Amino acid sequence: MTEASSINNKVKGYSMYSNIKNITSGKGLSFDIVGLDASIVNGLRRTILNDIVNLAFRYESGEKSIIVNKNTTGLHDEFISHRISLLPVMVDKWLESPGEVNIDSYSFVLNVSESSQKKKGGLVTTDDITVKFNNNGFVTEIDPKKCFYRDKKFDSPILVTRFPNRDSSDQELNVEFTLTKGTHSDHACYSPTVFCVSFEKENDDSKEKVHEFKLESIGIWSPYKLVQQGFLNLIYKCKNIYKKVENNESGHKYKGNYMGIDYRLDGESHTIGNMIQEWIYNAEFTEKLDGKNLSHISYHEPHPLENHIIVRFVLKEKKAPKDFDVYKQKTDELFLKYLRELEDFLTNCLMNWKKTTKSDSKRSLL
Repeated sequence: MTEASSINNKVKGYSMYSNIKNITSGKGLSFDIVGLDASIVNGLRRTILNDIVNLAFRYESGEKSIIVNKNTTGLHDEFISHRISLLPVMVDKWLESPGEVNIDSYSFVLNVSESSQKKKGGLVTTDDITVKFNNNGFVTEIDPKKCFYRDKKFDSPILVTRFPNRDSSDQELNVEFTLTKGTHSDHACYSPTVFCVSFEKENDDSKEKVHEFKLESIGIWSPYKLVQQGFLNLIYKCKNIYKKVENNESGHKYKGNYMGIDYRLDGESHTIGNMIQEWIYNAEFTEKLDGKNLSHISYHEPHPLENHIIVRFVLKEKKAPKDFDVYKQKTDELFLKYLRELEDFLTNCLMNWKKTTKSDSKRSLL
């Protein structure tokens, strides 16, 4: 039995998650992860922060979905647009069936003035936004309370701005905006969380490694669903890399003074790179310093602004073929084997999470 299959059997036999607690009025979650390597815990944390697809409004040129038609307030257009872009927006059924929800059918308008807000003390909130849905020409108005998150304790909307009563002029603000999709790696406006952190417990009585994991959702995603989607993202990454290696789309000779294979993985980062490195290292070098098949496994990110990583394989000299094609075939086989094992392990982690928390029934915060 391989080490990976042994770990998988262990995962199936007990709950990896304990001390599960709701925090911050149900928006947040705190739990312990038992027996999981720090690289996988950190990968889960990173993918929740950066790779969850979310809805938001964009204000930059080129990606702009916020149009300021009129603004005679004390705040300039860019400031107002930035405020609106950070509003956590919620669309019914988008999480359940994103392919069936046309976000272009939704339109948002904020058309207020100093006089219209006088009874509210000059405050402009998400309750003042007009939301319309166009269903094949039939337009209906939607209560903004259903589209923007509200404080559960006080049932209060989000403050956008306020009109200070400074002079006799009637200040006005007219802004139109539409929805866009993206991830936090594209822009902070798509962030699904207020925070997402993990740390290893040092004074725990368990013989296994225990990591405490905390996150708080902002917007439509429930914290349970964020963890579930995080595991799905990691599984997808494994499948995508597997396909590239299998189709010979990646892998070239290392340009150093020894034989090795560098796999360039476009669109990937430390999130999956560290997981792959640690998974293979633990399988190859745990029992002895001399690896079973490899003498070296590593990854690096050539530049923080270049969206790719390189994973390097070096075979043991006694087992290393001198012909490049045969050498690469051997490293391909090893890479595919370990990717398959890592994917299976992450799938078991996901199944364990769904079974322990019933996360399928906790889809959104609407």
